[in-house]
Amino acid sequence: LPPSFAELTGLLNAGFSGNAGLCIPPAMENWFQRIPWNFGTICPNYAPLPEPPLTPEVLADRNALVAFYQAAGGPEWVRKDNWLSERPLDDWYGVAADSTGRVTGLFLTDNRLRGFLAPELGGLSNLNELSLDSRTSDPEGNRLTGPIPTELSNLPYLTKLNLSGNELTGAIPPELGNLSYLAELDLSGNEMASTIPPELGNLSYLAELDLSMEKLTGSIPPEFGNLAKLSRLRISYTGLTGDIPAELGRLSNLTELELIYNRLTGPIPPELGRLSQLTVLRLDDNNLTGTIPRELGGLSRLTELGLGSSQLTGPIPPELGNLTGLTFLSLFGNNLEGAVPPELGNLSELDYLEIGYNQLTGELPQSFKNLSYLVYFSFGGNADLCAPAALHSWFESITLRRGSKC
Repeated sequence: LPPSFAELTGLLNAGFSGNAGLCIPPAMENWFQRIPWNFGTICPNYAPLPEPPLTPEVLADRNALVAFYQAAGGPEWVRKDNWLSERPLDDWYGVAADSTGRVTGLFLTDNRLRGFLAPELGGLSNLNELSLDSRTSDPEGNRLTGPIPTELSNLPYLTKLNLSGNELTGAIPPELGNLSYLAELDLSGNEMASTIPPELGNLSYLAELDLSMEKLTGSIPPEFGNLAKLSRLRISYTGLTGDIPAELGRLSNLTELELIYNRLTGPIPPELGRLSQLTVLRLDDNNLTGTIPRELGGLSRLTELGLGSSQLTGPIPPELGNLTGLTFLSLFGNNLEGAVPPELGNLSELDYLEIGYNQLTGELPQSFKNLSYLVYFSFGGNADLCAPAALHSWFESITLRRGSKC
């Protein structure tokens, strides 16, 4: 295999068996062994790589891993190859180490982890990535409980922390805001009854943040406006209240903003119209009030816009017709009123359009004939809105449709 394959760090399944002349080079063996489901052979007839010396630092890393193994139900793990052995640490399943033997990564996604996070993990001072997430509800999934140890804030080189899909409780430690090189933080799907610490706004390298947990309370810290490198922000299915901070409009690199199924109130900040890189804006299922800012019509890269199931009022801004890359538009279940702007007929890429259950009136505009890719279209629940005779055949051609003909 070419050495470049070692850059595929997210692989869960890799199979190369059945090719008689294909093998994995010795230098890539550690990478291959970290893949949960791997099938293939190591190239034969090579001299084993020299083992790094057992320095006090390496011994301390080993002791930290042993403490983690004992705390997280190690004997019941799906894979635990070489754990607690005298083999070099990067021969332990899911462990990566540098040339000196120091631990740089711990990758144990869906490995039936049980128990709690040992605070000794905070002693792995060379750690770059900690991925103990669960992506399945099967028995092989991880189910760690208890709090996140504050000691994790002692990991100066940590760039990725993924603990999603477990059953962690307690508060989000404000000390995580000290992880100055952190680029990805995912705590979604846990049971943490917590507010969002404003200290997370200090993570100047953060690019991805997911805090979607149903027991999350409080408000979105305005300090998040300081996360200049942030590209994805997801905080959905929580108990969050309060306004959407206007400071989020400063996140010039943001491509996805998802704040679905919360209890957010107040208006949609017009400052969100400054997010020129945004492709996904989902604010569905909140208690937002006021009108839809016409500034959203300037988000030229947008492909998904969800503003359904809130308490928005006023007309549909004709400026939304400028979003010609949209494939998904939901304005369902608000108190929008007036005529449907003909400019929406410019959204020729739409395959999903939902404007039902508002107070819209009149006839659908003739320009809707341009929406030839629609698979789902609902405008029912608007008592005085109907499809004119000129649109009847077009409307009937849509697979999933709901609404009245004039």
